[in-house]
Amino acid sequence: MPLALVLRRCPSVPDTVHGHTSARERILRCIRESIACRGASPTMQELGLSSTSSVHHHLRRIEELGYIARESGRARGVRLT
Repeated sequence: MPLALVLRRCPSVPDTVHGHTSARERILRCIRESIACRGASPTMQELGLSSTSSVHHHLRRIEELGYIARESGRARGVRLT
């Protein structure tokens, strides 16, 4: 099921993360909502930016800030910390 459909069905998950760009806030919110609703993080394509390179860049920065941890080589290898 596409993440957009999943997110419409999910209750709102708090997404306030000060100091992030709106793209990073949106990515972190999508990760939180996906994990809360499905028990799994979204794939890079489901995060919805124009390129997976952009998603990778934002995920790396969010990880450096300590909000997530990633497992390399896994499509849904993101977890909240």
